[in-house]
Amino acid sequence: MTSFLFSICVFSTPLILLLMGGLFYKFPPKTINHYYGYRTTRSMKTPETWAFAQWHNARLIIRYSLTCLALTCLCTGFLLTRPISLTERQMTLALVVIINLQVVFMLVYLLRTEKALKKYFDGDGNPL
Repeated sequence: MTSFLFSICVFSTPLILLLMGGLFYKFPPKTINHYYGYRTTRSMKTPETWAFAQWHNARLIIRYSLTCLALTCLCTGFLLTRPISLTERQMTLALVVIINLQVVFMLVYLLRTEKALKKYFDGDGNPL
């Protein structure tokens, strides 16, 4: 695996998430739908929960994708500037580890959005 291909693989996830977060922050879905936006049972209860979930999740996506991008830069810089070149197997293992960490970041912002919905809204979607 070349350094260029490795870089494309590890940087695509945080960059796409950053773009999506920016788009959802700037142009959130206005009405509850089943096609796009932050769609969970809790977020789709009322228009208020929907609007809050879109706003909160977009902010977290931006924050976590920037953090993820910075960590990916550090890891990639460390791996690709080592005096001893990495073998194909080591590059693949590093790729798998970095992508798994990126998935963990995605799960964290999803869980935090659900936690915020529970904190600010009751089970029926009414503000607390």
